[in-house]
Amino acid sequence: PDRLEKTSTTLVIAASARVLAESGRKGNLALLAIDQYGDEDTRMASHALRCAASPEGGLDRNEVLEAIEILDPKREAQVLLGGGLDSHPGLIEVIGEQRRLVVNSPQRFRQLKDPVSCFKLLDDLDIPYPEICWEYPRDPKCWLLKTGCSEGGKGVRSPAHDQAATGDYYQRRLAGSPYSVLFLANGDDLKIIGFNTLQTIAVGETPYLFAGAMNFTDLRTDALRTVTAFALKLVRKTGLVGLNSMDFMFDSVSGPLVLDINPRPSATMALYDRDAPLGLLRAHIQAVCGHLPSIAATNQYRAFHVVLADRQIALSKRLTWPSWCHDRPSVGSSVMAGTPFCTVEAEASSPKGALQLLRRRIGLLKGLMSTPKQYPSFSYPV
Repeated sequence: PDRLEKTSTTLVIAASARVLAESGRKGNLALLAIDQYGDEDTRMASHALRCAASPEGGLDRNEVLEAIEILDPKREAQVLLGGGLDSHPGLIEVIGEQRRLVVNSPQRFRQLKDPVSCFKLLDDLDIPYPEICWEYPRDPKCWLLKTGCSEGGKGVRSPAHDQAATGDYYQRRLAGSPYSVLFLANGDDLKIIGFNTLQTIAVGETPYLFAGAMNFTDLRTDALRTVTAFALKLVRKTGLVGLNSMDFMFDSVSGPLVLDINPRPSATMALYDRDAPLGLLRAHIQAVCGHLPSIAATNQYRAFHVVLADRQIALSKRLTWPSWCHDRPSVGSSVMAGTPFCTVEAEASSPKGALQLLRRRIGLLKGLMSTPKQYPSFSYPV
């Protein structure tokens, strides 16, 4: 454990490595990054960056393995896995065999991302979740079809529009907002970083694609305590370490119902990284090594939203971006319609203020996207 914490070079692999890279820079870590987009922010925050995008979307297995060898040929770096690898459990195992991981074990990834083993674990711990079934339901409108090992809502669709494949299951549809809890764990105890409200949007036949988050909820304190107890049960049963998150919904009769467990840093760490003196990435490494560092609670309300391109956009010139835009596409790149263009963030002293500011900034950006002539030089200190 001491060797892990003192290692200065960290190799981050994620679909979008920007938040992890910026957190690592804040913690004075030498950060190498592999991700899908190769955006400007990640390049600026990393000592070196390689893209490993698949033509079909997501990360490409072979490209990831090749990039690892190029960035760290001497195998000296500790490796941290972020979002984007959940659908590649075999790749996680290969990396774990070859490299020193500073994250939960590949076996833990497979256990928690496989529906059969995950739901069995939740049953054993008496942790409730929305009703599931493995056969086509009689009332398909009341159910969702989900794919195991998926993330960000990409594997969620309507049973009426798609057929189940191996590893798929049906889960009863619930009304209301999805939530998540972000926490640090050391295998025996945990520290809650924050509770979040998640934003989703419908894109094509994907009705609940992850689109952003806010570091506040409308839930009562007793519901949050119940979710905390669920997370602590999971930590003590499975030995979870580092940054993890758990998605859930709230039912007025049953209370909180767990949807998903992510044994890795999640996108919501962007809402809290500025509250950690040396960044949440260093806090994650400390937790993997058994120590739970203190993270100050914030009195600010924050939100972010992933803005999708409304058309294909080719960036041929360097732009002057607003300070509230992140994940900015690099010059020379092309963003396809319906894929992430950039992330917009907002912060205020009230939830209402944060949401109003976020909507205003989203509107400004979308307006600029629809007027190409203004595009090369936009800058708004909003």
